[in-house]
Amino acid sequence: MDENMMNVKKIAFITTSLLGLLFTSQIFAKQKEKIPDFSGHWGFVELLCERDLYMAENYVFKQKDHKVWGTYNGGASAGKGYDEGKVRGVIKGNRLFIQECSTPDEYRTLIDVCPKYSHIYYFFVKKNNNTLKRYFIYKKYNNDYSHLERKGKPDMFYRDRKNKPASVKKIGGC
Repeated sequence: MDENMMNVKKIAFITTSLLGLLFTSQIFAKQKEKIPDFSGHWGFVELLCERDLYMAENYVFKQKDHKVWGTYNGGASAGKGYDEGKVRGVIKGNRLFIQECSTPDEYRTLIDVCPKYSHIYYFFVKKNNNTLKRYFIYKKYNNDYSHLERKGKPDMFYRDRKNKPASVKKIGGC
């Protein structure tokens, strides 16, 4: 075998080895990517003291990788504020962006009736295993939502643990 052929084989072996190493390192990097777990029952309760009015919302999220789906319901202790329906969402980084559609009934006039989903109104950030922060998206900011997390006032959702009620957030002069 001549020397040129031997050099070509060495280069091919080294190139193949380096590509294999690069491919293997990318597989391990993907496996190390930690996707936050948003699955479970989450609840939020507010007491508007001046009106003596309770408001509550609940989400049940199921999750597979970056995709989330489930149900929601919520309402107030007075008026026709009750709503329920389905949610779907996607996890991007540490944020869960959701869309909602409402289940119609004879008493409500709804905009986004299932199966037509809303545009994205909210995103959630997981604070810890038992707390989610929900931020309202009031306009699009080129996918940079960090300013909302810095300046926004989130709704706090708590994981339902063994059917214990969520903490009540009091608003106003209670």
